[in-house]
Order: sequence, then structure tokens, then C-alpha cells
Amino acid sequence: MMSTSQLRLLQPVDSTAPQAVHLIAELRELGYKLAVGWVSRPCAESHMSIVDCYLAAAGDMGRDDDSDVAALQQWRRRHGVMWLSELLRVDGRTLKNSFGHDLQRRIDNCEDDALRLCSIAFGSGLKSPSVRPRVGRMLRAAWGGVWASDYIWHGGVLCAVRRPGSTTVVLTTYDRSDRTVANRDTQHCFAADGEGEISYDAQLIMVGNVRKADDGKVYVAGDELLVVRAAESATASGGEVAGECHDLGVEHFGKGPIWG
Repeated sequence: MMSTSQLRLLQPVDSTAPQAVHLIAELRELGYKLAVGWVSRPCAESHMSIVDCYLAAAGDMGRDDDSDVAALQQWRRRHGVMWLSELLRVDGRTLKNSFGHDLQRRIDNCEDDALRLCSIAFGSGLKSPSVRPRVGRMLRAAWGGVWASDYIWHGGVLCAVRRPGSTTVVLTTYDRSDRTVANRDTQHCFAADGEGEISYDAQLIMVGNVRKADDGKVYVAGDELLVVRAAESATASGGEVAGECHDLGVEHFGKGPIWG
């Protein structure tokens, strides 16, 4: 049950806040207790909300300011994210491209939102990813956030989600057109070559940093290929997505190992 002292965590209760936040805040301020009938199932192992990550980091640094909480909530609502796993790639340690773009420059300029994002995503006081993942593999509930046109990696194959169904996900599969070695600075071309479907019980590995060309082909950053293939390998072996796989920066073409 939320105490009145915790109402500040809902701020700002303005046009950016969902209607449910307005309702909860107003009822609690009037002294009513509110029982919520839904369960939030974790989307990833070591699941944490962005706000909880911030509060933990703020406590470590001796900063827990209401204005910072309000700024975080506005940022989070603007980007439509709630969980730490929504900020990170499938390695559980590096930021998705949409959040990490131009981050180093902003850190160098000591911009508050960039420093706050680092503490949330990487850990208290850190400005770059740690070696160990912050979150683990994606769980079944994560499929609830997958939409048509999203890209996933399954069985060593790039797939585009065509239609999430009631029990399975209908996919378009892609074959890799080039034979170049993947590294952090490369782009790799994939062409559609078939269709298929998988169960929601399959391990979800999301692929980001994908660009679709006018001719229907898609291009994936080499850095992203390294991350998703390391995630698939770690899942198959029952381990965590180790930082050293990503840090090697080189991929052997095909379904073989990653070499240094």
C-alpha cells in the first residue's frame, strides 16, 4: 500500500501522467486506500523498475530530490518506458541505440539527464557499462511488449514480427546477403527469404539498430549482431550474457563461434 509520503514518486501529476496516476494520487490524498487487482509479471531476470533503480542510486549518492524524481518521471513517460530492461539491449548491460545516442558528449557536458540515465542503466556512480549484466534474459512476459514490425533473433536467424497471435508469433525470416566479418563499425544486409512462426515459450531476443531500405532489405549494425549472437549462445549454454563476448568486437561469419 502506498503511503502518503510516497506520493511524491507519482509527480508530476500533470498532463504527462496517465489517468490512473491522477486517480491514485487524488484518492490517496483524500485518505482512501486503494487495492489494485493486477499483477506485474517480470519481463526479465533481475527485473527492476526505472524509478526503483533511480532511488537506489540516489540513496547511494545522498541525492533523493523531489525535483529529480519529477524530471525522471517526465523523461520516462516521454519515452514510454517503465522497466530497466526496456533501456538495455539483450546483453543486459549496454544501452539501446535510441537511448545511448550522443551519450558520451552529454556526459562530458555534465547534463543532468545523461548522468541520471547512467546511474540507472549502469549502476550508482558509473558512466559506462559494467562487465556483468544488470538484467538477465528476457522472460515470457516480455512478449507482451513485442509488436508487428519489431525484429527478433531466433535460431541464428533474423526475423521480423508480422503478427502476434494468441498462441504463436507469425514471422518473416531473413537471410544474410553479405559475407563480411561483423564488428562495431559494419552494417550487414539481410533479405527476406521465407515465413514461419514460433511459440511464446521461445526465448525472446530482441534486435535493435535495424534500418529498413526502400527495396525491402534490412541492415543491421555489426555491433548489434555481436550482441544478439552472444545472447543466443549464452542462453543455449545456460549462462549469462558475458561482457567479454561483446568486447571482442569480431564475429566469425555463419553459425560458428566468435573469435578474438
